[in-house]
Amino acid sequence: MLNLDQIKQLEARVSKAIELMQTLKDENDLLKLELHDRQKRIEELENIVLVFKNDQAKIEEGIINALNHLSAFEDTVYQAANSTAASAIYGTAPAASESSVSEAAETQEETSAPVVTEQPEPIAGETAETQAPVSTPETTVQSAPQESVNHSNQLDIF
Repeated sequence: MLNLDQIKQLEARVSKAIELMQTLKDENDLLKLELHDRQKRIEELENIVLVFKNDQAKIEEGIINALNHLSAFEDTVYQAANSTAASAIYGTAPAASESSVSEAAETQEETSAPVVTEQPEPIAGETAETQAPVSTPETTVQSAPQESVNHSNQLDIF
């Protein structure tokens, strides 16, 4: 038979179990809320990462495009310098040289970079005194009007 002390002990154990279950339920609710907040933050960070990846792809595209323009411009300037040097050395008409320089000017308008012409290296067996001076026709290049003026000396690649 059950006595009064056993019933009190059982009642105390039941009340402790109820308190423990309530504490665990409250803790579970807090953890669920924290989990929800963290999942929301993870989604935000994933969206930020996607934006950065897209921006990085655009930046890489712009850099590659700028490098391609620069390479084409360098090739044109180099060809113009070689044509001018060849016409000065061999005494041929500089008509091809002028067209190369005009092509360089057109390329320069696209890239908004200054036209730079390189002097050809002396040919073996000739000294700088015997070599005919190379005259490079200078052209004034006017840049096309730009939509926005960049005063910070940074390249606008987009």
